[in-house]
Amino acid sequence: MIGFVRHFVFLAIVALALSVSTPQSQAVDIDLLDTIIPATSTGDNVIAVGERNAQSFMTTASGSTISQVDLSIKKAPGAAGQYSVSIYSMNSVSSEPDARLSYVAQNQSQSALGTAYGTVSFTGLSIALDPSKNYYIVLEDVTLAAMDWQYWDTTSSGISPSTYWMGYSSGSWISTPSTDYPAMMKVIATAVPEPSTWAMSALAIAALGTRLRRWS
Repeated sequence: MIGFVRHFVFLAIVALALSVSTPQSQAVDIDLLDTIIPATSTGDNVIAVGERNAQSFMTTASGSTISQVDLSIKKAPGAAGQYSVSIYSMNSVSSEPDARLSYVAQNQSQSALGTAYGTVSFTGLSIALDPSKNYYIVLEDVTLAAMDWQYWDTTSSGISPSTYWMGYSSGSWISTPSTDYPAMMKVIATAVPEPSTWAMSALAIAALGTRLRRWS
């Protein structure tokens, strides 16, 4: 009877360790940046065909896997065409958007856009990014004639760097980073579990395997 109680207690401890340390239980959705909140005053970032607009965000210390991106955008009345949303790296020297790392949505139809601002969500993403690094969400008007990305009309948001704009003809970014007028967006990510979490899981499973071999 005592042996049975010991085995039962051991299994209970292992089950508790697994429930606490399993990576899936540790992974949580977090907002890396959320500027889609009520603002006293807003403005329009007008984006013409071939132009791009960018807003930065930063990953957590343990890295992040982007699962969803929300943008407050609209199209011009009567406009038809496509647009794209991407994640860019940040240039370590100039702080400008550097290279496209992944598409959030490529050549997206304008059919889901209204002529008044609304939150457009891009879900089901799985874009792994490095820890504690700055990145950009870049909105590109591919063939849409004209679209707008809403921004805070403020110079004290504390979000930096803010908007970058790239014209079609110049092929280069023509704005300087600042905390002014951040574009309205939300970037949702799943935090990557710490290495110690995986180690705890491995130890618990190993301990269970050893005990089971003794019983057999």
